[in-house]
Amino acid sequence: MAESATSAPRWGFLGGHLCLDFANTVDWHASDRPEELLTSYGEFVEWSQRAGILTEEQAQSLLRQAAERPDAAEAVLKQAIVLREVIYEVFAAIAHGRSPQDAELNRLNAALS
Repeated sequence: MAESATSAPRWGFLGGHLCLDFANTVDWHASDRPEELLTSYGEFVEWSQRAGILTEEQAQSLLRQAAERPDAAEAVLKQAIVLREVIYEVFAAIAHGRSPQDAELNRLNAALS
């Protein structure tokens, strides 16, 4: 998905790890006004493609399926955001010099299962 010459990249891939880049799909996450960058299933698919985990063909296939089943696509987006928030909580704890709480790790394990 090419960007126009005047548009800036929506997502920065600066975390060095896919999970950290995914956690960064909210700008100003720890502020009083976080800005959600994954506001639709299509944006989630675009992020995934830019992150290198989907090919153009896979992305187009998922978008076609989402058009046929929008409720399922919305459910997938919500699940992805739950996982992202758990990843953020775990790594924010580590970044602040504390161990993640059991509840955070349990949520991560539940999301992964």
